[in-house]
Amino acid sequence: MTIQQVEDDIGLAGAMTVEDLESARQRGYQALICNRRPAEAPEHDEQALAEKAQELGLAWSCIPVATGEYSAADVAAFHQALESLPRPLLIFCRSGRRSIHLWALARIRHDGEQPETVLERMRALGHDPHTLRPLLEPAGDSPEPD
Repeated sequence: MTIQQVEDDIGLAGAMTVEDLESARQRGYQALICNRRPAEAPEHDEQALAEKAQELGLAWSCIPVATGEYSAADVAAFHQALESLPRPLLIFCRSGRRSIHLWALARIRHDGEQPETVLERMRALGHDPHTLRPLLEPAGDSPEPD
């Protein structure tokens, strides 16, 4: 399992197995946020992962999303999980893309971080920030016609 450090106490991973949760616990992680959708792949068993997390004493949150389809409620739920779960925490989805997108949107929309700073952090981790840029435009914030 490869983990990238998004922040000092936030790691990012791709698809995880029950065995990977044991490894995450051994590495000191206290909580996980899963961004995979139920049954999105045959090998993904969210219930088994949640049960194993509980068995290992890891806090668990699941905020399932499709790539590029992040509602304001999804981003708010992700931000709430970031703020409330014990640290260090590990965020994951199949490739890490949805999780890094939700992290970036939460930091920009809820924490007021500058978009360019967040996008540069994504770039430094090897994630294409251009895929996120269109999502940074506030929905419905176009000026009213005079």
